[in-house]
Amino acid sequence: MSKVFLISVLLGAARLHAQPPAIFQDGISNAASHMASSLPYGGLAPGSRITVRGVRLENPVLLINQRKARTLKVERASAEFLLPRDLRPGPAQLVVDAAGGPSRPFPVTIVGSAFGIQTLRRSGRVVTLEGSGIGNGASEIEVIVGGTALRPSKVSSDAEGNDRIEVRLPATGIVGGCHIPVYVRSPSHVSNFASLVNLPHCAEEPWPILAPAAKGAGSLQLIRTTLNASGRSWTVDSAQASFFPNARQPAREPLWFPLGVGQCRVESEFNNSSKLQDPLLNDPLRMLRLDATGIKTLVLGTSLAVGSRNVPVNGSGQYISTLGGNSPGLKRPKPLFFEEGKTYGVGVPKSQPGRFSVEVPFIDDLEFTPPGVGAFNSTGVVRVTWRTAQPLVVVVLYSQNDTSSVQAICAANGGDGGLTIPAAVIRSLPPTVRVTGLLAGYVGVAAVSAPTAFLAAGIKKSIVSSARFRIEEVDFQ
Repeated sequence: MSKVFLISVLLGAARLHAQPPAIFQDGISNAASHMASSLPYGGLAPGSRITVRGVRLENPVLLINQRKARTLKVERASAEFLLPRDLRPGPAQLVVDAAGGPSRPFPVTIVGSAFGIQTLRRSGRVVTLEGSGIGNGASEIEVIVGGTALRPSKVSSDAEGNDRIEVRLPATGIVGGCHIPVYVRSPSHVSNFASLVNLPHCAEEPWPILAPAAKGAGSLQLIRTTLNASGRSWTVDSAQASFFPNARQPAREPLWFPLGVGQCRVESEFNNSSKLQDPLLNDPLRMLRLDATGIKTLVLGTSLAVGSRNVPVNGSGQYISTLGGNSPGLKRPKPLFFEEGKTYGVGVPKSQPGRFSVEVPFIDDLEFTPPGVGAFNSTGVVRVTWRTAQPLVVVVLYSQNDTSSVQAICAANGGDGGLTIPAAVIRSLPPTVRVTGLLAGYVGVAAVSAPTAFLAAGIKKSIVSSARFRIEEVDFQ
């Protein structure tokens, strides 16, 4: 037996005993946006960078429709590849081959263009988006800035799958503000959303804490949330606050509400559904507060006083407490805490650091009748209506499956009485997959009172308000 033949036999035996790689259920995504291929807008474009997450990815080779992709980077539990430029649109099978043999085929969809945003920069009126996924549809893409569709002034790509889109903002017509949603749209795809910050008139917004120039900001809310689900209704009163110190507040992340009136934003998460929490018990307005992870908030003391109750501070320096209610997640019901029209004193005692004191009138002013379940499908727009005298209304749409969740938030004037949710936003939501004991799909409306400014130690700008939040359980189809 020759030495070469013996080595080949030994290598073949080792391959037979090794286990093949396995791709996680949501393990294929655009490498720039991290949007999973399982989501409605999760198509992959030719020539784009993709990330594969899984196990046993040592020295992987990626085959898509039996075509070899170029390997760009390999880590312990993920690998990045460059898809061939000449892939044809349509269904495709993706396989990772490694020491243990090929993985099971993973179904994906190839589309003409599927741009994912990785970074966004602005210089004067020129906005530059860097990412991957332009594919073969550069002539068809448009950039949506605050609801206004703009054609790119320049599109470029390199050999590593890195794409760049430049767009020039018009002198008029773009809604000014602190955090304007930006995304890229093609006939078959909507990208992830980014924020364009510090446009003109930012400091003149009614929520001054959103101004990036405000180095140090605080936000405090008194919230009543009602959930209607499975023929039952629960109501919870809660208080929450976040205070960011003067140093290094990132301009790209809002502390409270990031959108101008008439604008929408979509956010995606990928997680184990068993770890999802009761939204009424934890942070009922978490869809509105897009706090950046890893930002250290200013701890103002061991507790925050709301009326005669103390709200404990958690490890991140955010104050969140359920003051009363009958959510199924509570061990025992408590009487509702707030009374409509009553003013509540909120603050930190003088004996503790970061003291402040402010009075907050509580509002319970919102009527909301959601559309029927049949209206929540991917074929068109959805109209949500309400009645309130408050100045700001926030519409929240949420849907999850067994691996991911998508939330869409939109802002409107309270006096408008309704908002039409764009079709692209509705189509971004995955079909709802219900999990026992969890709220898997809903549409909600929050009426938010006018903000009141107050002073707090170490904070330059702080506001306080109250909100009425109504949630209706639905299934997105």
